[in-house]
Amino acid sequence: MKKLTGFLLTILVIAVVSLSFTSCGDPEEPDVPDTPVYTGAGVYNPGKKVSNIYMQMDEGAEYLSEEWIWNGNKVASISYFDEDGFVVREDFIYESNRINQIKNSNGYRSEYFYTDKKYEKVICYDSTDVLSMEILFQYDGDKIASLTIYNYGPAKNVKNVIERGFLGKLLPKGSREIVAKKLINQPEDPSIVTYTYDGENLSSLTTDNVVLIYSDYDTHSNYQFNFYPISAGGTSINSQALSKNNPGLMEFQIGTLNFLATLTYTYVGDFPTTIRTDISIMGETMVALERIEYK
Repeated sequence: MKKLTGFLLTILVIAVVSLSFTSCGDPEEPDVPDTPVYTGAGVYNPGKKVSNIYMQMDEGAEYLSEEWIWNGNKVASISYFDEDGFVVREDFIYESNRINQIKNSNGYRSEYFYTDKKYEKVICYDSTDVLSMEILFQYDGDKIASLTIYNYGPAKNVKNVIERGFLGKLLPKGSREIVAKKLINQPEDPSIVTYTYDGENLSSLTTDNVVLIYSDYDTHSNYQFNFYPISAGGTSINSQALSKNNPGLMEFQIGTLNFLATLTYTYVGDFPTTIRTDISIMGETMVALERIEYK
């Protein structure tokens, strides 16, 4: 049976999610500069702490998308919502200052392993505590150069996964069907994901026939920088955590299917507080509006 890593689906979901977490515009001058602090892999110290994120699609009603709970300087949990209400909660477990495990309310979990100040691997388990995925990290200097993903679980229902994810909210139904068909025909495991950079920012991500291109970065802080890249159970992988700043343009190439996302922002201090994402795909356009509240 063909296997499809959750990564190949969720890399698209998280790439689109990261539209909402980035920036470009004239910032307000803060009284005290907001400066992210970084002390190695598995340690997340943003200059501002997110409390709530709200989403609005086209002319629809705004709804709560994420709720962040903090324990001092550490993220304790993030709850995710869609237009119908609660979806899932992720809980973050630490050993000293580094992330040790991420568990979600559906029973999935991921365990993090390190070599010095770098990620070595993440091992993921499904809701029955069976090994489902192993992700190995390769570095070029201090940057993640590639991931090797071994998927031990069965092939997923691609269409349902897309519809439940953020990508499903952004893409028209016809486009979702096309993306699903392209992604379901991926090669067997393992999958190799390769990253390239322009300075401190991610410029491209490539895996099989999927390419994501990031460009037009601003000079302001991406609050996701150095966030934990692998979610509970490997159900999503956040590549936006690899960029110090915020892209103004994202291009997705999935086989012969291309679509663009253009981002514009307002800020509080050095961080984005509202984001407008204009999406163009197959002659159709959509607008996503996001509002971020900080503690």
